Amino acid sequence: MTMSDLTAPRRDVVAIDIETVSLHPAAEVWEFGAVRRSPDGHHAVTAMLANPSLRHADREALQVGRFYDRHPHAPVPLRDRCKQSVQVLSAAHFARLVAETTHGATLLVNNAAFDVPRLERLLAAQGLVPGWHYRPVDVVDMCRGRITATGRVHPDPAPEMWSSRVVSQALGVALPTEEEAHTALGDARWVLRLYDAARGAQNPAMHSPTTTTGGVL
Repeated sequence: MTMSDLTAPRRDVVAIDIETVSLHPAAEVWEFGAVRRSPDGHHAVTAMLANPSLRHADREALQVGRFYDRHPHAPVPLRDRCKQSVQVLSAAHFARLVAETTHGATLLVNNAAFDVPRLERLLAAQGLVPGWHYRPVDVVDMCRGRITATGRVHPDPAPEMWSSRVVSQALGVALPTEEEAHTALGDARWVLRLYDAARGAQNPAMHSPTTTTGGVL
């Protein structure tokens, strides 16, 4: 840490989450959600990629994210798809949304080793470079540290194996609802609650900030 780090103004943080068609490194990111916190408050965005490639798709991953239920371009009969208002963007606009939402902020992520490289590849494919701070924050690691430091007892003797669900229960953080679970924005809001709990906030963020919605661009 340098003196400039200590004297620099506090930067925005942005809690993010993505849904992908599988765990494969080249799998398409089909949904992005984020909640950006600044001195002016919170701003949330979420969008889906138009016509995502299923080349590296995995059936289980698609089921977990409810791809066939939620994506307007999923290859299923219209009568079987949930009705919802969602912003569906072309690859270029999808990448630009990610770039603009995260620019100049510190990323808060549930699993930085998974999400960040995939967002970097998504931007690179459209000739964009990341503008977020080079040191993302893994909120589950933060929570593990707080649990250990405060002497909270947990039955699992291996903290590195504690999942986001386990640390949430240990710190009293509300889990996503059934409707929110495995949606990019619902999980991004969960990331922000975990971040607040790890920092010792009395009331982890339970807000429902404004969400950007719209049509196909």
